[in-house]
Amino acid sequence: MIYSCLDEALKDIESTNIFSVEELIKHYDISVNYGAMTDNIDGFSVPSVRAIFIDQWYADRPEASYPLAHELTHCLLDDEACPLINDSFTFDSKVENNADIGALYLLARQYSNLNDVDYKDIAPYTLLDRYSVSSKHYLQSEIALRKLCKIMA
Repeated sequence: MIYSCLDEALKDIESTNIFSVEELIKHYDISVNYGAMTDNIDGFSVPSVRAIFIDQWYADRPEASYPLAHELTHCLLDDEACPLINDSFTFDSKVENNADIGALYLLARQYSNLNDVDYKDIAPYTLLDRYSVSSKHYLQSEIALRKLCKIMA
């Protein structure tokens, strides 16, 4: 665990002036490994060793941004020694909710920077569609966008 809460992590990320998820992963010295995963698991992280594991299907695909951002958030916030795997047992947990919000926050920053769009002008569905994120994350995308506007105010 690097930060005690999501807001603390997000404020520090703003101070880096790094907008790319991949560059943020490098900045925090976290390794990314691609390999075969079982069904319904896009990735997992082992925060104690600063490692992210992503399904090989995502290698060199733009759809990798969301699972990478999600697992990066776990590495910044969680101190578990065992792998954190998003499955049916953890889907609604606070840990997963924070990782979803953090990931969508990072993607909103990245989208804004790449497309020269003001944060306030990003609609939740635009963000979800652009990064191929399920619409079940609509509420988390709204929260992420509100946090972004608040921190950037």
